[in-house]
Amino acid sequence: IKQRIGNYETIFIDEKSKIAFDYLIDEYHVECIKAAVKGGIVFMIDRPWNNSADIREKIKHIANIKIADSFKEIENYLIQ
Repeated sequence: IKQRIGNYETIFIDEKSKIAFDYLIDEYHVECIKAAVKGGIVFMIDRPWNNSADIREKIKHIANIKIADSFKEIENYLIQ
């Protein structure tokens, strides 16, 4: 991350909603939703298990969740 995007601290934790963050990258929709409520930008990596219409309906009204197809997409967002 530091080499490609910038000097960001990388933390690996199960319950993302328990930490303060500016940006979060995760692929589990439940954690993405819980963390997004706290603030910060949440990048939800698009995976088959979070691609149902029900899940997309839940997250479409949460402005700070961005669905990302790849890490390159996240990188492009962060360097803008």
